[in-house]
Amino acid sequence: MCALAPAGLSTAPTTILDAVAMANTLLAAQPAGSPSLSLPCFVQRMSRPLTTLGVQSVFSLQPAVGERSPRIFIFSGPLVMSVAPAGPGHQLLELAEYPSPLRSIKAEMAFPLTAPLPPNEPFDRVHNDTGTGTLCGNCHGAEEQSTRLTFTKVYESVVFKPRARDVHAGASAHL
Repeated sequence: MCALAPAGLSTAPTTILDAVAMANTLLAAQPAGSPSLSLPCFVQRMSRPLTTLGVQSVFSLQPAVGERSPRIFIFSGPLVMSVAPAGPGHQLLELAEYPSPLRSIKAEMAFPLTAPLPPNEPFDRVHNDTGTGTLCGNCHGAEEQSTRLTFTKVYESVVFKPRARDVHAGASAHL
């Protein structure tokens, strides 16, 4: 069961930290007996209309699993989130915040949430083993440390536009 969004909660996150705040508030509002917040509940509570794009690319840490289960990008202002309904990564919300049109800061939230997320968690989840960048930087080029946030290491890198052949037929929608 998904909790209703409490009055005053912004359900249209435009930054990674907004998405963390939204998830933490929804988790706290879950009814007794539902001590966790699922990814579908998080997406269900987002303000409508949502602009989405389905992509069939398998070249991702969150790959599509065939034509019936594309990777879905959700656009919320300068924040782009992606979900995969099935396969590896189906419990992850990938986040990209755009400090400029061609570069984004990457982060990731793992669901279900059973405890509030500290603000650094989504950024730290994508750090590589050496702590000198992110796993995202393996594919997204020109990665460098960002100065936008100072409470943890945050990295930005090149944004990819999906290849035309990977865009799912009828994949752009307003929900």
